[in-house]
Amino acid sequence: MNALFKKLLFVFLSCWANFAISQKTHSYSLSGTIDIDSGTIQFLAAANANDYPDHFNFSPVPIIKDKFLIKGNLQGSVKLMLSTNGTGIDRYVSKGFYLDSGVQTIICKKDTTGFNREIPDIHNETMDRYINSYFSSEWHAVDTVSDYHQQGKLIMTYIKDYAKKYPDSYVSLWELAENLEMGYYPVLDSGFSYLSPGLKASYSGRQLENDLRHLRLTTVGKPFPTVTYIDISGKRKQISYPALKAKYILVDFWFSHCPPCIGQFPDFKKIVNNYQNKGFTLIGVSSDTSFVNIAAWKNVIREQSLNWSQYRTDDASMKYLRINFAPFNFLLDSKGIIIAKNLDTHQLADFLQEKLN
Repeated sequence: MNALFKKLLFVFLSCWANFAISQKTHSYSLSGTIDIDSGTIQFLAAANANDYPDHFNFSPVPIIKDKFLIKGNLQGSVKLMLSTNGTGIDRYVSKGFYLDSGVQTIICKKDTTGFNREIPDIHNETMDRYINSYFSSEWHAVDTVSDYHQQGKLIMTYIKDYAKKYPDSYVSLWELAENLEMGYYPVLDSGFSYLSPGLKASYSGRQLENDLRHLRLTTVGKPFPTVTYIDISGKRKQISYPALKAKYILVDFWFSHCPPCIGQFPDFKKIVNNYQNKGFTLIGVSSDTSFVNIAAWKNVIREQSLNWSQYRTDDASMKYLRINFAPFNFLLDSKGIIIAKNLDTHQLADFLQEKLN
């Protein structure tokens, strides 16, 4: 057996060992209390739902005299949220926390405001690391940055640095996965590269790698992918961006029951009125798909007097683009190349004033 073959065999066996270890499942039980007498409670995904193994238990369980018990199996630690049934202020939704294998307890306090969500009281190895090492003085400094977009960039860099410092921690993996929901940033690729081989080989690690690979399709400098557009009459079409003869095109994704989306429309109207004859085109794309929501989408267009092109798209296109929140937009050049992402209306207006005036 020559030296090269021995080396290749060693690499293969090491990778296989990491993969095999990563696939083992371990049972957990989570007994909890919450100041709600009855109803049901269930886990919510803190990241992309596809990052969790199919067998993971997201089913609701009963709350009986303010107590509940959730059991299942894990392939490594996961970050989750908890939610009760009900609507409005009666619904409890927690912030994210970490669940390990084994027996654990959790204490939840009903959130009556709908805004000041809590991190539930739970202790395990991963959660203690999350509380004691992730929430460092550097993190708190980032958390005080008032500019939303600047803060987002700083958070991504912080997570990358954290993964470099703690490559074996599931906290590193899940913070990358959760923040990828806010959009793709190349720095997250760097963070993923620091993860240990075992974490990368885990089910969630492989899903995260796939998410990153797919999201590179919509990075700045790439052609905007082909999307299925459906006009207000229900006709499907595709748009050739060069054929629009515009210098800049904003593709804005929204949906009918999204207050922040609708809140942008007055500013968009001013921008369209100021720049549509100077080389700017705005395209609205709704993610509404149900009969009721499509009707609501048409009502919003009519009631808001939206004077730019309006389409909707299907679930497959939204998943392909990995758009997980709204509003979200892509700014394209005349050839349909992405030149910026997720601009707020003030940033867009400043850009167009500089380029088109």
